Amino acid sequence: MELCGWSHGYATRFTFGVGMGTPGTSMPDLDNAGCILFWGYNPSHSRLSHAVATVQALKRGAHLIVVDPRRVGLANKADVWLRVRPGTDAALALGLANVMIERGWYDRDFIRDWTNGPLLVRADTGRILTEADVARDGRASTLLAWDSARGCPVGYDSRLKRYERDGANLALRGR
Repeated sequence: MELCGWSHGYATRFTFGVGMGTPGTSMPDLDNAGCILFWGYNPSHSRLSHAVATVQALKRGAHLIVVDPRRVGLANKADVWLRVRPGTDAALALGLANVMIERGWYDRDFIRDWTNGPLLVRADTGRILTEADVARDGRASTLLAWDSARGCPVGYDSRLKRYERDGANLALRGR
């Protein structure tokens, strides 16, 4: 099993959509994966069931990308081994995110509905723009996004965790 059960339970919940449940039952869909990415993860050492399923996926033609400073375990079988220096993972992640954004390789609906991607950012401070930034009686807890359909800002109440107007056509790009 994993080195830490608590982090495993939450990591699998956020990554695969299911919690840990019974040990060994929360698995990524390696049987149907066309490309597998292991980032700082060596299942040959920490979760044998993932290693076995990965080898089976490779035999049926799946591709494997491993991000790890060490070429150990399944990194030896990887189609692409990215040997990052320890502590540089964030730079790689940001670079990949930039390519994905530039090429449109992301789920716009998910970004719009489930992230802070639509929120406006102040050009002078780099902070999220709030209603208090633009209106004398504005609330600092109300963040602002741009409604493309109406051509005006729409508030997001961070306490209630929802936009003030349902059905707003939130912009993800613009200045």
